[in-house]
Amino acid sequence: MQFVNGDLKFTSELKSKADGVQILQVIDQSNNEIIELGVTVTWEEINGQIIIKNITGLKPSTKYKIRLLVI
Repeated sequence: MQFVNGDLKFTSELKSKADGVQILQVIDQSNNEIIELGVTVTWEEINGQIIIKNITGLKPSTKYKIRLLVI
């Protein structure tokens, strides 16, 4: 994974174009609290690269561990 111009990019290993990106789990790393509601992801796929454009519902200046599922 890499950050480019504020976007998170990684290569999809799917044999076809991705249909969606789902947030599986969000953990606030400052207190290990699991965030269960209100987090959404905006994404696009270009040439086999999944580009995470925005994740809403998170506090600024807070570190999170986020698990995503690409389908």
